[in-house]
Amino acid sequence: MQADAASFDFPTEVDAILSTYALTQVPECAEVIAHGAAALSGGGRWVVLDLKVPGNTPGWLAQLGTAIVRPFASIDEWIMRRPWEAIRAAMQEELADLSWTELFFGTAFLAAGSRARSVSMDTDSPSASAEVGG
Repeated sequence: MQADAASFDFPTEVDAILSTYALTQVPECAEVIAHGAAALSGGGRWVVLDLKVPGNTPGWLAQLGTAIVRPFASIDEWIMRRPWEAIRAAMQEELADLSWTELFFGTAFLAAGSRARSVSMDTDSPSASAEVGG
């Protein structure tokens, strides 16, 4: 399947969405998270494995790494945009029980969260009924 992630129409009630090493390349990554979260079934999971810039990298090492990958990627715009922060904020807003793990000395992350299960009230069940007043 080939589609633009920012305008992708997620099917409804999906059990899981997985993005690996792609979402940080989408400028509208927070919108993608929101659209995907809305499409999840109750308890459905959104998982993202992607790259980031380590927060505690010495300046000289960050400059060296940037110089090495610059011929192969639009790294400067990506670093300025800081998409991993937008992804984390969107997942915190849209999903329950977010977990965030940094990998490979902070150069990658694994984030996962789930859509809250909806609580349904079965009106025929005695446990779902309540008496008000007396």
